[in-house]
Amino acid sequence: MSTLSYAQILRQHASARPGAPALTFGTQTWTFAQLHENSSRTGQALRAEGAGAGDRVALLTKNCAECFELMFACSKIGAILAGLNWRLSAREIAAIVTDAAPKVLVVSEEEEPLLAELPPEVRAGMRIVRLGAAYEAWRAAASTQDPGHDGASDEVALLLYTSGTTGLPKGVMITNEGIFHTQRLGEAWGMGPDSVNLVAMPMFHIGGCGYGSSTMTRGGHTVLLREVNPAVIVDCIARHRVTHTFLVPTVVQSLLLVPGVDQADLSSLQLLMYGAAPMGDVLLRRAMDMLHCRFIQAY
Repeated sequence: MSTLSYAQILRQHASARPGAPALTFGTQTWTFAQLHENSSRTGQALRAEGAGAGDRVALLTKNCAECFELMFACSKIGAILAGLNWRLSAREIAAIVTDAAPKVLVVSEEEEPLLAELPPEVRAGMRIVRLGAAYEAWRAAASTQDPGHDGASDEVALLLYTSGTTGLPKGVMITNEGIFHTQRLGEAWGMGPDSVNLVAMPMFHIGGCGYGSSTMTRGGHTVLLREVNPAVIVDCIARHRVTHTFLVPTVVQSLLLVPGVDQADLSSLQLLMYGAAPMGDVLLRRAMDMLHCRFIQAY
């Protein structure tokens, strides 16, 4: 199986299954055709700002639909998406942005105060676009034509920064080939066009953007949450008939404590992956008894 970039994968699904649901966030759902068009517009808007192959585009926000849109848009012009950890301080964000040197930085109003300590020369060297009305107008002004970039297997697609536990955060460069393994894992996990994947992990982390794109690359439906909320997770599983999800053990434990969870219809759930920490036998057995699905430990 040859390596495909995010852009190539989206083009295939938009052509083969244009009306199928690709992404749900909040009360809105986008089909593959709509996600393809929006990401093409965004790619053209980024290109108009001077971003191209090898340039970085930074994103500072909690989970939102634009996380996926920008992921595909960057792939369509050969740019690299750098997700920024909104849990960090303004000083830490300034150091990472200085290191990444993005041509464009997209930020939510809620996270914009984290840009307060950006050096003036760094701020002056990039375009800052605020999510919301400004972003929508910026995107709407661009052409719907697909920018057309494919991307080689060794081309960097994502730039994800480590936490800096042992020093300064380090930028990890993830190539198209590395990301394409997500699609292969999706196949191994039983994901396909009929799958519905719940994504609650932060998109600045590989557990969010990496795992989060698994079902989408397989032509299935992704339900994205702004942040972890156990009660909302239970509701979404029942309402959207979720088949797959990835959660850390503490969230699984919180899930089992949601009032009424034992009466909720969670029968659609086929596979729950967990990682980032071990899960004790007592919690694992209780979760298996209550959720009646397969569990896989994903390191």
